[in-house]
Amino acid sequence: GAWWPAEADVAAAALAEDPLNNSAWAHRAAAVGAAVRGGLLAPPSAADAEFALAAAAIRVDPTNESAWAHVRCAADIADGGRGGALARDAQFAGLAVEVLAGHPGCVPALVLLHEAHAARVVVVSNGGGGEDVEASRAAAAECRRRLAAADPGRAGLWAALGKGL
Repeated sequence: GAWWPAEADVAAAALAEDPLNNSAWAHRAAAVGAAVRGGLLAPPSAADAEFALAAAAIRVDPTNESAWAHVRCAADIADGGRGGALARDAQFAGLAVEVLAGHPGCVPALVLLHEAHAARVVVVSNGGGGEDVEASRAAAAECRRRLAAADPGRAGLWAALGKGL
């Protein structure tokens, strides 16, 4: 138990050497998640730290898909894995919007932005309040359109993401 924070530090050191090291990102996610579940780290501060780490790597290389996955890890930590942080916390979608301003066809950013809009559809549809569900559906559809243009080889996948929204 108490060694999980040290494991997270080991992973951070590996990421400093190679920010594309998927194994180090996965190890960091496991270590921080275990430390949070074990009460060694507070979820809000852990989520903020993991988001900051991933965002810094993304700002250097927006195509770093492992760092984008770690943004999702931070969102899971923020709300205990219930999936609502992507819908409710603007920092996650805000990072995607920031990256897309300079890299309009960045597939990982478009995917995360789509996930945030789709999560809002679910949250709002389930009585979570906030923005109009149709605006969220339209924004998610626009992400899928942009994904199909940016990555036509997976156009079927991008279209399938809209099923049920």
